[in-house]
Parts: sequence; structure tokens; C-alpha cells
Amino acid sequence: MHRVDARIDAYVEQWQSQRAPITSLASAPWIEKIERRAGLKFPKVFLSLVLRYGFPSLAFQRAELFGNIGDESRDDLAGRLFLDPHLSPWLLERGLLHFARRELARYDPICFDVRAGSPFDAPIVQVDHEDVLCSRDSVHIESVASGLFDFLDALGEFNGDERWITDPQTSRE
Repeated sequence: MHRVDARIDAYVEQWQSQRAPITSLASAPWIEKIERRAGLKFPKVFLSLVLRYGFPSLAFQRAELFGNIGDESRDDLAGRLFLDPHLSPWLLERGLLHFARRELARYDPICFDVRAGSPFDAPIVQVDHEDVLCSRDSVHIESVASGLFDFLDALGEFNGDERWITDPQTSRE
């Protein structure tokens, strides 16, 4: 895990240099509560990030990571996983842990597919929420990345909240 921690630390340092509000954590007890409630475990590579660093939701050029402060708000990991009474159970029943979204204006969840991965890392997919909510027989699930590091490599630069909302490159009407 030392190499994983070092790589996560490098991402965090890069994001902090772009003014991302990330702080070190002494503990993150909400993560164990999330896993217990979901009945699923986050990949160890993701745990290296969320057990050691706290942050509000972080908007990047290509996606937004949900916050990790444990306040159960709609943009925090502790709240988002269980927020939607229709979508959340569907995702969890299929081993999909929602941790990000593509862009602010879209609701399609970006998830770890923990049943298709290993305890160390898992493929990352995006689910068409309308297919789920309309009870379609076939739900479109798109592969986003082979694992967390591929996903983080593709995020682009940290945007901050104001640019995220107004940047035409990342918002969709």
C-alpha cells in the first residue's frame, strides 16, 4: 500500500497546488458507516484517498468527486450514496458505489463496479440514470476507466466551484 499512498499523495499535492481545499484527516469514521450501510467495500486504492484526506466536493474539468467530510449533504460521499430512493438501491444491489458525477448539470452516477473488480481496485462505470428511473429493461452502463488511477489521470485540472458552474466546456444545458 505504500506505493498507492505515495501516488494518492502526489494527486493531492497536485490538486492543492491548484487551490483545491484538501486537508489531512486523523480519521474518517463515516467511511466504515457508509460501507456497512451499503453492504459493499470501497476499493483499497480509493480508501487510501478518503481515509487520509478530507475535502468538499471537488470539481475538475471532466468530473466532480463527491466531498469527503462526512456531513451527509447531497454533495458528500456519506449522503450521496443513499440520496435517491430509486437510483441508490438499484446501484447498490448491483455492486455499484457512487462516488462522482460527470458534470454538475448531469445526474448520471459514476461508480466503482466493485463486483467486477478486486478488493484493491475496481473498474469505473457511468450509469444512465434515466434508464434506471424509467425501469427500462436495458440500462446503459458505460465504462469510464479501468480503475481509480486511470480515472484520476483523466480528470483534468481542478476548477473550483465558480468555474465549474460557468465554464461552457464542462456544463451542459
